[in-house]
Formats: sequence, structure tokens, C-alpha cells
Amino acid sequence: MAVAAWALVLGASIPPQAGARDCDGVDSCIAQLRFGETVSLREHAARLLGERGDPSAVLFLVEALGRDEGDFVRANAAEALGWLQSGEAVEPLGEALRNDRRDGVRREAALSLGRLRLTAGVAPLGEALESDRNYAVRLAAASALGTVGDASGAAALGRALAADGRSEVRSQAAVSLGVLKNTEGVAALTTALAEDSFPGVRRAAARALSVFEGEAVTRALGEALAQDPHRAVRREVARTLGVRGDRDASRPLVRALQTDLALEVRGEAAVALGKMGGDRAHDALAYFAENAELATLRRTSRDALDTIAPDPPPPGEDEDDGGE
Repeated sequence: MAVAAWALVLGASIPPQAGARDCDGVDSCIAQLRFGETVSLREHAARLLGERGDPSAVLFLVEALGRDEGDFVRANAAEALGWLQSGEAVEPLGEALRNDRRDGVRREAALSLGRLRLTAGVAPLGEALESDRNYAVRLAAASALGTVGDASGAAALGRALAADGRSEVRSQAAVSLGVLKNTEGVAALTTALAEDSFPGVRRAAARALSVFEGEAVTRALGEALAQDPHRAVRREVARTLGVRGDRDASRPLVRALQTDLALEVRGEAAVALGKMGGDRAHDALAYFAENAELATLRRTSRDALDTIAPDPPPPGEDEDDGGE
């Protein structure tokens, strides 16, 4: 009993019990889902209907999701509805997410709402993210909001990033805010980068900020590179600054290259400067390529220096075209 309960929370599937068998086709699986004598037979039918992808099963899966007494029947039905990609499933999945008594069913409902990628799924996912009692369900809702990709989910994700009691949920909220690329998430991400107590959340926030432009983002990343106590966070920040390519960040990167206590952070700063380019990056890398005390850092700086592309000529100054 304990194993089954844990499997349900984690969303794991369980094999059919003795006597369960594959259905012969969609019609027979629908019949088995409706009238199977054991929970195991109905669980198996629900799973196979999702795998076979026939939209004629939607109505019967919805019925099983709302009424079947078997927890795994409802969980499998919820998962199957996500794979079938029917808009008719949004409302019943939302209802299950709000009201089903089992955590595993609500988790599968959240994930399936994400797979449907429909705006109508944002509201129930946001509600679950903010209020579900089980962190695995909130985690699934945070992930699903990113999968849906609708900007209207940013507010709920921002609140979860600021306030959820589980670091896993906060980290996923940061990831999904980066996926959404909605500027409404910038404030929540920069605050998390500066203030969250868990390094994994700060790393996720730094990575998510790579898709956003602007002075405020550059400043927040520069401060984190200089001040964050965890080397893995500083390394992620340096990588993010390189991805963004904002040359206003060259000063904190050069400072990190000079003074950071972690070699991996200094190396990442060198790589970022190579991606960024510009005179300051070039000059700093040229110096460290020859003069860094550590051979590893000299080698990394040389490699980064080789990646800097020359700046384009100023407007009105054409490159030599080989003419007279």
C-alpha cells in the first residue's frame, strides 16, 4: 500500500495486474475502460487509449477522469487526455486539478493541461501553483505554465518564485518565466537572484535572465557576479552575461576574471568576454592570455580571445574592396 501511494504521488505508472491484457483496438479499449471488472483492467485501457491517439476516446476518458473510483484509472485518463490534444479536455482537466482527492491525479492533470498548450489552461494551472497543498502538483503546474507558453501565466509564476516554500517549485517557476520571455517576470527574477536563500533558485533565475535585455538586468547580473557567495551561481551569471552579449557588462566580467576566488568562475568570465567582444574584452583577454599566473586560465583566455570577431567598421567607412 505504501509503495502504491508513493508511486501515485510521483506520477509513476504501474503494470497491469494478472488478468489485464492489451485491448484489441480503440473500441475494445473504450469498452474495457467503461466496463472492466477490475481497476487494473481500466487503468490499462486508459493508458493504451492515450498511446493510440484516437480522438473518439476523449469523451470516455473524460468520464473516467471524473467518475472512476480507481486512483490510477483517473491518473492514466488525465495523462491520456493530454496526449490526445483535444480542447474538450481543458475543462475536465481543470476540474480534476482543482478537486481530485489524490495528488497524483492532480499532477497528471496539470501536466496534461501543459501539453494541450491552450490559454484556457492557464487559470487552473495558476490556481494550482499558488494554492495546491502538494508540492509535486505545484511543481507540475509551474512546468506546465512554461509549456503552455502564454504570457498571462507570468504573474502566477512570479508570485510562486517569490513565495513558494519549496525550492524545487521556485526553481521551476524561474525556468518557466525564462521560457515565457515576458518582461513582467524580470522583477521577480532579479529579486530571486539577489535574495533567494537557495543557490539552485538563484542559478535558475540567472539562466532565465539570459533572454531579457535592459540596463536593470545587466546591473542585477553584475551585482550577483560580484557578490553572490556561491561559486556555481557566479559561474551561471558569467555564462548568462556572455549569452546576452551586452558590452556594458564587460567591467564586472573583467573584475571577475581578475579577482574571483573560484577558477571556474574566472574561466567562465573569460569565455563570456570572448562572446561579448569589444575593446575592453579584447585587451583583458590579451593580457591574461600572456600573463595569468595559472596555465589553465592562460589557455582559456587565449581560446576566448580567438573567438572575438572584429567590430564592424563605423558607418560610412567601407572595408577595402580590393579596388584601385
